[in-house]
Amino acid sequence: MRFLFSMNNTPVQVFLTSGLAVNLLTGDSVTLSEEECSRYRNDVMFRSEVNSALATPVPTGSQDPDYLTFTIETTRVCNLACTYCYQNDRKTKERISYDLIDKIVDYILWACRDSGKRYAEIRLIGGEPLIARPETEYLVEALESADDCTFSYYADTNGCLPLSWLFEAAERVSVCVCLTLPRDHNKERYSSGHDTTERIIRNISRVSPNATQEVALCYNAHHNNLGDFEDYLEWIAPLQNNPVGQVFASNLDNYTFNELRFFNSLTSAEFDYWYGNVAVPLLLKYGWPVTFQEALPSCLCQGHQPYSCKFYASGEVTICDAMQIHESRCDVSKLASDPGMLNRVYADIKTHDPWVSTGCSSCFARPVCGGRKWCEIGECRPSACSRHMAANLKVMEFHFGSDAS
Repeated sequence: MRFLFSMNNTPVQVFLTSGLAVNLLTGDSVTLSEEECSRYRNDVMFRSEVNSALATPVPTGSQDPDYLTFTIETTRVCNLACTYCYQNDRKTKERISYDLIDKIVDYILWACRDSGKRYAEIRLIGGEPLIARPETEYLVEALESADDCTFSYYADTNGCLPLSWLFEAAERVSVCVCLTLPRDHNKERYSSGHDTTERIIRNISRVSPNATQEVALCYNAHHNNLGDFEDYLEWIAPLQNNPVGQVFASNLDNYTFNELRFFNSLTSAEFDYWYGNVAVPLLLKYGWPVTFQEALPSCLCQGHQPYSCKFYASGEVTICDAMQIHESRCDVSKLASDPGMLNRVYADIKTHDPWVSTGCSSCFARPVCGGRKWCEIGECRPSACSRHMAANLKVMEFHFGSDAS
């Protein structure tokens, strides 16, 4: 059973089950006896008292995560020709050099020490990042030799190349493979007319992750494939927990340079509704893990966090994937002699907390989105809050029943 109350201008749903009231936004909960559950349903004053206990105080700002994030483009070369790729306007095919890797490693180790953080996530991206296997192995070996820093590695890959070697190279590895049903995959992720899904499935199947490693599948959603999601879950069932541990969906972005080949008419609001009310129940139905997501506290993203950044294979440095290469304000060669330069040249972003962005303090969606980031000027996505609570509701109903209490 659900009830509504307002928390800091945000309409919040409370899920009431036997002995428990749960704030579907934050995850805060209050234990109740059977008598108190009855009072909560019928006594407005008592319900208000419980809701006050479920209300999380408004944070004064975002938290700085206890880790740094570095994205490294190992190459711009790719073995597919995806219609929706965000790099289709870039015609050059650089590949990271060993000299550039040395400079990147020097900056990462300096940043960890100067910031006082001892943990960093290394995000490998391309092109197809695993094309640059020797360079990636060299990068991982150099970072793993550091005594005072711990690293985890995350790779976005199309899965067309072998994956096992990356799991052997480092202890803490997560790989995300974007995959949809063959009829959609082979249309939008073109490979000279060949069906690449069998090869991708084979490469995934050969991975044996340990307890600190993971393989995830991302379902790239658009207006033409939402109805395929249940068939997709049945199709990938043989990979479940062997080795794939997680499945999620992402709404494909549009870019003007792709419009002749691809345009996704699925709006953010439509995707958010589908994900919270359709995709999550299907994931739960087919046994995939979907956990309760707590909205607060909000943490700084990679772009706004000091020290964190993105390195391009040609040496340019931006703050994250949302900043394109032509917007770069410095490069690796300059950071090599002046590592503190990054925080200075991007000070307008690195010193700004999205939580306090103009207009965000009165927005009910802020606890979920964290406030307007530098890349979201003029944009707002209130449906993210509805998606968040809808997904949490489905998780609670799955475990406790839809007619709980």
